[in-house]
Amino acid sequence: MCNIKKGTALCRVIIEAKAIVVNEAPMTNRGAFEALDTLRDLTGNDNPMGGKCMLLCGDFRQILPVIQGGTRGNIVDACLKRSHLWDSVVVKQLHTNMRVHLCGDVAAGQFAEELLAIGDGKFPIDTLPDVVQLPDTMGTFVDSKEELVSRVYPDLLSNFRDLAWLSEYCILAPLNKTTHSINMTLVEQLPGDCCDYRSLDTIPDESQAVHFPTEFLNSLEVSGLPQHLLLLKVGAPIIILRSLDPPRVTNGTWCVVTKLSANTVEAKISHGQVLQLV
Repeated sequence: MCNIKKGTALCRVIIEAKAIVVNEAPMTNRGAFEALDTLRDLTGNDNPMGGKCMLLCGDFRQILPVIQGGTRGNIVDACLKRSHLWDSVVVKQLHTNMRVHLCGDVAAGQFAEELLAIGDGKFPIDTLPDVVQLPDTMGTFVDSKEELVSRVYPDLLSNFRDLAWLSEYCILAPLNKTTHSINMTLVEQLPGDCCDYRSLDTIPDESQAVHFPTEFLNSLEVSGLPQHLLLLKVGAPIIILRSLDPPRVTNGTWCVVTKLSANTVEAKISHGQVLQLV
């Protein structure tokens, strides 16, 4: 159930809303939508979602809801398509890849089609239940992390001060630990001394220290917050994970470090002003 009470400001906003947009809907547990169906009670309308127009955006070929320690069956069961609300959903599909269409890149179009084929299960399965052998046409394969870094960021020392150059390249990885490893490889290549920033790893009540040892606190990786040990150099690109000054600075703002102090980090927004981060 949603903890939204009648007569509150949030309830009035929902009642006045003409439509509700949900991005990456296939990644959301169906329980969230079934809880939101309590809009029937708030609006006095017994139609699904209280009669509100819901625009659910996303692609079921991508990641489904994450169930910690769950099996394949648990993940499928948490999917939106398993909900009783799915019968009320009208599916509209987009067929034109606008990025490929506007750029006119034949290779990008072929790559997009092969990705869709994998998502649709049209690629031959190499090892059951879900391993496929990627064709050579899907990209350039490398043998090591170091080779990947050197190919994506050629001449890093000569170009890292060019914000426009930096914004054109990125490396995506499915796991956070892989991302951290690649980040450290790149930071180590930058000139200058490395400064380390650590999160608080103590608890207010010392009697609870035996239950929450320092090693455990340091190992936690909370969504939306950086890892315990943050290593930075001047010139390193960073992303604002949790903004304290919206809307001037929003979550996901891309910046470059300009100065490192004991308790603060100064960074410049890409093509923008300088910020001081505490």
